[in-house]
Amino acid sequence: MKPLSTAEHYLRNKRKFLFIFIPVVLSIIIVYVIQMLISSEFSLVERTYVEPQKYYSSIAAKTKVINQDLIDSILKRKTEYEKVFPWVAHYTYFDGIIEKNIGSKVFTVKQDDMKWLISKMNLKIIAGRLPAAGTNEILLHKTVADNKKLKLGDSIGSSVSKTESLEGKKNIVGLIDGKSIVSFDSLEYFMDLNQVDQDDYSTGIIIVPKENKRNDIEHILEETDSQGLDLRTYDIISRRNKNDGSNITIIITIINISILIIITLCAGFISYININQRRSEFGILSAIGYTSQEIVNRLISEICLVNLTALVLGTLFSISIGEVLNLLIFTGKGTPLILIDPDFLIQAACIPLFVCIFALVPAWNTLRNLDPVAVLEGLV
Repeated sequence: MKPLSTAEHYLRNKRKFLFIFIPVVLSIIIVYVIQMLISSEFSLVERTYVEPQKYYSSIAAKTKVINQDLIDSILKRKTEYEKVFPWVAHYTYFDGIIEKNIGSKVFTVKQDDMKWLISKMNLKIIAGRLPAAGTNEILLHKTVADNKKLKLGDSIGSSVSKTESLEGKKNIVGLIDGKSIVSFDSLEYFMDLNQVDQDDYSTGIIIVPKENKRNDIEHILEETDSQGLDLRTYDIISRRNKNDGSNITIIITIINISILIIITLCAGFISYININQRRSEFGILSAIGYTSQEIVNRLISEICLVNLTALVLGTLFSISIGEVLNLLIFTGKGTPLILIDPDFLIQAACIPLFVCIFALVPAWNTLRNLDPVAVLEGLV
């Protein structure tokens, strides 16, 4: 009779061990890596679209200029806002982890407003300087610069690259870093180039509400007639971002559930075969005084050890895969993957947990009805 000791049993039955172990490990790796890629993409989109919007609300001209009455009504609310200033919204697009065109906002604002907004958003200039007022210079976010393989002293714009959405040519005089992926260039230069008054709010207006007045400002703006305008508040953008991500979340959930169902059914089937092959072992143990519960407890320790080992190794393999992907692809693009997150571990841990449960069901049913005499006499 082969001993029931967990380690010794599987050492003597390596094929059986691998037959149970490998599918669980592979399933954990698939679930973990998918979560890693999707969550890293969501984080990148969050930093680009949602995070900056925490600090301000805005109206930008789209198919029509902003009505002067609307501008005046906002400017009158001095008790509700911390700062209001004109701006023009521009975008430069970079490659995400999955999505190919993530639009990073370029704030075309006056230099004083630029300094104030950089401080407000907790951003930091890590190289170079601010764009000089009235010049075609740009302060580019490090993520965008790394993604586009640009550095201090390079130029960006449609005059430099036909694939670039920024018009003209902008000289990169500074690099900025921080959670919000945004860049800055000179409103004075834009206004002079387009012969627009420096204090003209009709192309765009940024409202930075006081801390306790943000909901009031957002409520007022959301009730504004926004036809022909691009109106953005934190509430609007965060809801839009959640809606955009909901379909992907549903697809990922379906994939995870499918993997979970397949692997747990397989685990139950494998467990059933394994128990039947070991009936003589269990019959002898039962005959010499082991209770069904004691035998089940030994099986529980076996199954849990296999699945715990699979979880640890599957997680380590997944993190290693992420490290390799970062080294070969994503770190160089400025978009490194998030390698460790509690959600990844929870999703991955669901697989061995359900495998343990489903594997023990046939074991318990078999051992509950086990007749040691019939087993020893070869009747079953």
